[in-house]
Amino acid sequence: MSPSEGIKPVPIPGEGVAPSEIEPRIVDQCSDFISEYLDDRNGTSKVLELARNSPRGQQTLHIPFPDLSRFDENLAADFLEDPITILSHFKEALLQYDLPIDADLNDIYVRPTGLEHVDNSLTYDLSEIHSTATNEGLFIVSAQVTNCTENRGWYSSIKFMCQRCESITEISQIERIQRPNECRSCEWTGPFSVHTYDSIPYQQIHVQQPPERIKSDPSGHSMCVQLFGEDLLNEITVGDRILFACTVVNDEDSNETPTFNLMGRALAIEHQERKHYALDIDGYEDDIQEIANSEDPLQVLVDSFLPTHWGDKAIKLALLLQQFGGVEKKHLDGTETRGRIHVCLVGDPATDKSRILRYAQKISPHGVYTAADSAITTERTCGAVQSESSNANRTNKSGALVEANKGICALDELGTIDEQVQELLNEVMAYGAIGTSRAGFAAKLPLRAAVLAAANPKHGRYDQYEPIGEQIDLTPSLLRRFDLLLVTSDDPSEDADFAEHLLETQQEAQKRAAKSHPNNSEIADEGRESSPQIGPELLQRYIAYAKRRCTPVMNDEALNALRDFYVDVRSDAQEDAPIPITARTLESMVRLAEASARARLSEHVTIDDAERAIRITRRTMQDVGVDPKTGEFDADVVETGTTKTQRDRSKAVKTAIDQLTQDGKAGALHEAVIQQLDRRMHRGAVEDEINKLKDEGEVYEPEKGRYRTT
Repeated sequence: MSPSEGIKPVPIPGEGVAPSEIEPRIVDQCSDFISEYLDDRNGTSKVLELARNSPRGQQTLHIPFPDLSRFDENLAADFLEDPITILSHFKEALLQYDLPIDADLNDIYVRPTGLEHVDNSLTYDLSEIHSTATNEGLFIVSAQVTNCTENRGWYSSIKFMCQRCESITEISQIERIQRPNECRSCEWTGPFSVHTYDSIPYQQIHVQQPPERIKSDPSGHSMCVQLFGEDLLNEITVGDRILFACTVVNDEDSNETPTFNLMGRALAIEHQERKHYALDIDGYEDDIQEIANSEDPLQVLVDSFLPTHWGDKAIKLALLLQQFGGVEKKHLDGTETRGRIHVCLVGDPATDKSRILRYAQKISPHGVYTAADSAITTERTCGAVQSESSNANRTNKSGALVEANKGICALDELGTIDEQVQELLNEVMAYGAIGTSRAGFAAKLPLRAAVLAAANPKHGRYDQYEPIGEQIDLTPSLLRRFDLLLVTSDDPSEDADFAEHLLETQQEAQKRAAKSHPNNSEIADEGRESSPQIGPELLQRYIAYAKRRCTPVMNDEALNALRDFYVDVRSDAQEDAPIPITARTLESMVRLAEASARARLSEHVTIDDAERAIRITRRTMQDVGVDPKTGEFDADVVETGTTKTQRDRSKAVKTAIDQLTQDGKAGALHEAVIQQLDRRMHRGAVEDEINKLKDEGEVYEPEKGRYRTT
């Protein structure tokens, strides 16, 4: 590409300065570095390898920053001050490099690597970039991707044709389309037509503070980042956590106010494996170990989970175990077993479900709270939408599940989503990812979030005598993805204790507010409010520490306890009785036991952890896994949404109708069906079942009072 009249081309790596600005001294330094660190090390030549591969497509020469610092501290310092210029000199050194073969290396990109080793003073938070006095030099930024545009071409140079004399004028492009003021041959002032152009592969992403940082920086700073070159494109997906090196420019605000929007131009990008536990734990280790070494660390954690809430401690324990999660496993046959624990709270209104979800999101090292419908509709999860800045540009935008990747996604009002969205959520919870194809480009979104959901019964209050599938508008396939389905009930028998707890909590808050007033400093510091043994900040870091350090392994005692429970419960079922639990339940118990071990900061899953998992599993079985008609455990209540009793009734009614239908003539008479079943079912039950089968399309009336099966 040819720069014109001193105008610098678009500042992308290796093409950032005009040829007149190239200094032979710096080119020699760059060449010496390539020779010493990249060529003939361990018997290999990276440059020769690039030269041999260059006809097959774009290649990249990586400059490891730690090596550059060891080689020449001054050159490394110059790179940090003016990265575009130094990378341009590396590109020139590459083009001049002595090779044993002929090769065109013009299309080779030069990128820095080892960004995590760059001086901490150059590693910026997005909020720090916005407050920085100067935008000069290199910036290293850690952020999360929220938008990605489709790939486009960025004009680097355009040749314009004069419509009078047909002479060509080439203009290098920088920010916006630059057109000739006049023809150089005939001085015609236009118009000019585009003759040919050179373009650079281009994509724009939008990044923001990761969710765990937004908690401490509610302003939620964000920035647009431009990517130039094939080697950077198609490597970024919405929801990715990235560490990128960039220069920063001021983009004038379109409303003509004296403000600027910051625009980053990426020089290199490295993916970060989310340590969603990537909170700063320095200074907390002693407190964390003190909790783990206490007589009963699980009880300390439970007592510290939303202590102002008068609630079921078994539910609090379950939600804490969800925070720690089980162990993600990869098997020798290539299959994977998730460690994420999915929990759904179902129950009466005004039982604090929303507040519980918000607190769980708050203490999660990486958590997002949202209403279910806005989190997981297809378009909100990964939609192709018009860019705010361009009618032609389309973007992938992230939803809550993407942003909560490898963390907790708290979904409120789960029962409001339609079946199409339920299918999407089912896929996400099962496989931890979802493929999308929008606006002509495809993406596979990482969605490895543990789902904590809340749903209200569609008829108001939860009815323990009705199967759960008939009380909330969720498909059986989605219900069975939850490891735990727990009922929160408004129990009048606990009214006195609840009222005392709530009022004392309010009274203590009043005393603290009054005591802070100068005229009320002598108010007695009394009361019995349930203050947490550990605060939310320490609890959050305890969880992060456990997930970072502990990968527990089950001992034989724990394995035997889980196996015996599973086998005993299934063997207790009588012949022709419903199956009480399935293998899916056993897998859930393993995850819960692993989470229990993690909560103790232990590398071993013991029999105590297994028994804790069994108790929680029994609780969910008692809440939602019982056939209300027989009182027996029935896994099909959740697995299929229908109890064995219901299936047997439906089968009996359809069989009776078929037996009473005569050779394709009019269907079975209403009274005849009732009489046929009078020893097994009373009249009301038969009529209810007939109406239900009619609603489901399995029975119809060819004429009034007669029935046939479909």
